Amino acid sequence: MKQNIRIFIARYKFIWLLTSMILLTLSAQAQQVNHEKVLQQLDEVITKKASFRTERETTISQLKQQLHYATTEEDKYKLCNELLGLYLHYQADSALYYINKKSEYALLLNKPELHDEIIINRAEVMGVMGMYNEALTELQQISPSKLDKKNLIYYYFTARTCYGWLADYTIGHDAKQKYLYLTDLYRDSIMNSIDSGVDRNIGKLPKLAY
Repeated sequence: MKQNIRIFIARYKFIWLLTSMILLTLSAQAQQVNHEKVLQQLDEVITKKASFRTERETTISQLKQQLHYATTEEDKYKLCNELLGLYLHYQADSALYYINKKSEYALLLNKPELHDEIIINRAEVMGVMGMYNEALTELQQISPSKLDKKNLIYYYFTARTCYGWLADYTIGHDAKQKYLYLTDLYRDSIMNSIDSGVDRNIGKLPKLAY
């Protein structure tokens, strides 16, 4: 069952990205094909999204059941992390709930690096909720030089995402340029931190936090 859940989570991330890409290109496609074709494509995306939502709910239910019967704090922490991932772009309140549960289990595990991960988790969710300044305030608690490689890339990616969103929604020219500069800066930090051989296009993705 655990293997099936992990496969589902990977599929969820892929389909979420694919759906976003399709929706972003619909306006451009409308200039080239008739409106009926565009609407048909949109209907197909919506249909698949509804079906996938049902599958996701089933996976969430299975993870919650595993969490209920988990006997170690480490297993509970990992399961809460998986639930956080599924709820991130789905139900922000539930995502925050499982971040708080992660925090409880982290105290019992006595692993300092988990504290930083949880701060970045919280910033990521705040960014998804549109609370960009609050998210960046959370990230200010982090000392990047003290992060392990995994959390350092996660930190850069979350900061890049928040500044990218701020740039999108800022009207003033000077402020927008500042946020665009910071977006590029953190993108470059991501590119410089990932291993050679890894798909470096990850640093170019516009707004994917998870």
